[in-house]
Amino acid sequence: RKLSTSVSSTPPPNVVFIEVDSGSVAYADRHLPQTRAFLKRYKMRKAPNGKIECNDGVCSPDFEYFSLNGPNSVANQIGALSGCVVTRFHERCFSSEVKLQQDKCSRGGMFTSLAGGCLVCPQGSFLADPLSTCKSDAAVDCCTMNFPAINSSRTCQDPSRYEFGLQLFRRGPRRHATFCQTSKHHADSFLESPWLFDVAKEFGYVTFFGDEFCYIGSPFVAQDNIFPLSPDYELQKLYCRLKESRQYNFSALGPRLCASQRTASGIKPMNPGLDFIREILNAQELNRTPKFIYLNAMADHDYD
Repeated sequence: RKLSTSVSSTPPPNVVFIEVDSGSVAYADRHLPQTRAFLKRYKMRKAPNGKIECNDGVCSPDFEYFSLNGPNSVANQIGALSGCVVTRFHERCFSSEVKLQQDKCSRGGMFTSLAGGCLVCPQGSFLADPLSTCKSDAAVDCCTMNFPAINSSRTCQDPSRYEFGLQLFRRGPRRHATFCQTSKHHADSFLESPWLFDVAKEFGYVTFFGDEFCYIGSPFVAQDNIFPLSPDYELQKLYCRLKESRQYNFSALGPRLCASQRTASGIKPMNPGLDFIREILNAQELNRTPKFIYLNAMADHDYD
């Protein structure tokens, strides 16, 4: 995690991470044939000596025995961008000696007002202790933006659970519970955040986060609901403006991924996310600055 002190004439590599939001293999075969063909061409394979081989240095893993029925976008995104696990909360994760001081608010990742109502932590923050009730009218008394200190009483002790050995980071939104890996060498201190956007900024990267819709206030995203997000460039601002100008109804209409503009030579198709990324990669003023780019492509959900 520490930057090298040596001087190099070669800047760190750019990182472009494109996630195609959840869809079935059959759907991908029908609608993303070129992408599927590329992944199959570079599929990882096991060599006779037991090592992994790839074509031309490009490795494409295929998790053939993993499947899920139902929504899993948030869990996929958190796993990819932090290595943390998002699952349903189970009390049996914790020893019977651990007293869970919970109420209806803390179960949803909220704190309790003095009047008894549930209050949400400010955007990008979360309960300092996800297993305790906090009563206050001031968020500063209950919420934090710091990744929590190691606490063995908040670590899942049930070996039958796949979050076994991971520490509860936060609860909510909705019924989500997020468990993360702890670092032994950081005992009794705050942990380094596993969130890749925090890691990228630590290494001097310019960051871009793209979700192809206006997600302000949405409980269906990871950013600012589970981890705080403050990228240098953000795609959703464009979609929020489109929502304002065209009066999109988020719950009924969803995103429109491709736009078009009329030029002298006819209609020119555009993809706002990819166009934005291309501009960042080609920007002269950022020529010597490494870029960490993440785009959640929602092509699977554009049914027009």
